[in-house]
Amino acid sequence: MADNALIRLGYWMHAARLYRDLLTAAQLSPSALAQLRRRRLAATVRHAYATVPYYRHLFDRAGMKPGDVRSEEDLAGLPITSKEVLRQLPREEIVSSAVPLERFRGYTTSGSTGVPFTHYKTMDDRLRHLMTVYRVMVLLGLRWTDRLVSIGEIFYARGTPVQRLGLLQTEVLHPLEPFERQIELLRAFRPTVLVIHPSAARALGLALLERNIILPPVRLVFTTSELLDRPTADLIGHVFGTAPRSVYGMSEVGRLGWQCRPGGLHHLSDDFVIAEVVQGEKRVPDGETGELVITNLIYRDMPYIRYRTGDLVRKVPRACTCTHSFGQIELIGGRVSELLVLPDGTVRPPLFITSHIHQIPGIVQYQLRQEHVETVTIQVVTGVGYDEGAGDRLRREVEAILPGVRVVIERVLEIPRTPGGKHRYVIVSPEVRARIPTLPALS
Repeated sequence: MADNALIRLGYWMHAARLYRDLLTAAQLSPSALAQLRRRRLAATVRHAYATVPYYRHLFDRAGMKPGDVRSEEDLAGLPITSKEVLRQLPREEIVSSAVPLERFRGYTTSGSTGVPFTHYKTMDDRLRHLMTVYRVMVLLGLRWTDRLVSIGEIFYARGTPVQRLGLLQTEVLHPLEPFERQIELLRAFRPTVLVIHPSAARALGLALLERNIILPPVRLVFTTSELLDRPTADLIGHVFGTAPRSVYGMSEVGRLGWQCRPGGLHHLSDDFVIAEVVQGEKRVPDGETGELVITNLIYRDMPYIRYRTGDLVRKVPRACTCTHSFGQIELIGGRVSELLVLPDGTVRPPLFITSHIHQIPGIVQYQLRQEHVETVTIQVVTGVGYDEGAGDRLRREVEAILPGVRVVIERVLEIPRTPGGKHRYVIVSPEVRARIPTLPALS
């Protein structure tokens, strides 16, 4: 028993050190932050080359050694890694040999891009991930006395020494729990902070409105895992009493960014993330749209070097007065795998369409499906207030946005969520995705 207590104490002391280091990094000057990034980059590539077979082979095939990566620009000499590549490799090829395999635990993503991906973390990297989560919320105003409810994210710590003292009490719900259960918990627990997927917030918000239920307002709302659109943000503000802030991240690589103000640009976690924006394999200048590629500088046991996220972004000049030195990006409106394709090869981000869908009364849930380039089907779950005339108007509006594409409105009883409780708003077939040009012609 005493040994277990000592192990738990060491675990939480390590967590406290990680948390302190992350908060300290957020206060560094631009020059000190740049020095920290250089040190961490050098340590990351050395460790990956020495202990991870996949990266050692990647460096060797590129004719490079860790010492050749003296700056962020030097990373461009390495090929970009995708989850499609990692998915095909055995665990021992992609994790560090410095750690016994039995200490790794597999985590499978919800498959919101269509195919689940299993990544691996040790307890140490799990702690690093959790501390990146709390760091963002603290920077945005989280207090130790807050009561937190998470609907959708299951990794929030419970039973910690802090919570045993009555601080930062936390409850976690799966987004597929019945609305009655969600509402019951929110009423009884009276959270001051809510963490929720946008699709879950939209569904819960509509359920509250339909039931004429008014909950006590919460102080902070953070949305995660999915893109937050303006209509959903407005609904959250109406039913929960505060405007939400989007937190951007991936389960495999941690919290990458966050909005310092509702509806604003996203800061980047520059202390542990190197962000590149690429079209195909080529970097693009700041201000141009491309796909985000990241290198994580603090995960040691399953490193991510030049990892393709699939998300469309552009780097932009800082436009805030925050005290930290972290840069900003603009999230463009979806992943490359979610782009709708016109017959001429032009692509459209799905937000071009969803903003029109949100204007139609009575649409409870929807999904865009493009199986063939000539047709887009919009499946809708409808409720009170929907009429066929509104559906016809939506069809005409979307066909104007997608010239040459026939739009079909299909009413369905239910649109299944992923096992993780997320809702896939867009499904584009591999046949259609293959027609996306290497350099997306966004318009």
